[in-house]
Amino acid sequence: MPYMTVLTDSVETALFFRKFSVTYWAISHVFGKNPIYWYRMEQTIGRNSIVYTTIRKPKDLPDHISADEKHSWITGDKVYVPTTVGTGCILDADIVKDTVENALTAFYKVFKDESQNLKPTYSTKTVNIYH
Repeated sequence: MPYMTVLTDSVETALFFRKFSVTYWAISHVFGKNPIYWYRMEQTIGRNSIVYTTIRKPKDLPDHISADEKHSWITGDKVYVPTTVGTGCILDADIVKDTVENALTAFYKVFKDESQNLKPTYSTKTVNIYH
């Protein structure tokens, strides 16, 4: 889990039940710990920097990246999955409800911010955009 809080294998089953809106106190009753523990475990899942998780050294940031948006469906609603990839790994991915410029700009800004947290002067040489 992020920030080495616990091994994923030890919380995976309990957190699986959150997909079905099982309450934290019920998970606590079955798996131990207290409800706030399980709340914090779920909240830490989204705290990872994808860029830093896949690339640890600033010199390994790719000079050339690709960006693309694929469409998918969640509970009957059309969504888009924009991705940023480079050097054989996924550098950023998310789900957005629309491909309007504002939604995509906000998404791609996450990659920019995370990569510049690793190397403040980082800038790609080329971006290949698929359409």
